[in-house]
Amino acid sequence: MNMVRNKTLPQDSAYPDGPTEPATAQQALDELIAGYVQRLPEKLDAISLATRALHSEANTRHALRKLQALVHKLSGSAGTYNCPAVGTAARAYEILIDTCIDSGAEPDSATLDQLGKKLGGLERAVARKLSEHTIPRARSSR
Repeated sequence: MNMVRNKTLPQDSAYPDGPTEPATAQQALDELIAGYVQRLPEKLDAISLATRALHSEANTRHALRKLQALVHKLSGSAGTYNCPAVGTAARAYEILIDTCIDSGAEPDSATLDQLGKKLGGLERAVARKLSEHTIPRARSSR
């Protein structure tokens, strides 16, 4: 029994069955990471669409802010889900977007080209992560 300020608490009251098994916790973490990696193409599609909108939208300031929000979210979450290269590429893209927003000027063709190149870097980082990430498959019993 543990004593806390003269009160008796049952041993391991927070974990009546004991702490989570390491293998189970690792499996849960692996599943979270796998789910995140599987959603990367959707996230990248949204970012690509927002980038293309810069070429056609009359209100590029609004389009830049929308793009910045999408890229910022990816930049912040990628490292948490074991995608550091994706996070680094997203952060580099975010810095360029922030520079565009801070300048107050409409992006010119050179800036749009730079944004396209940063998007390409992000696409390559996502493609590498998708190619290296394999989902464990159940063994067949023969």
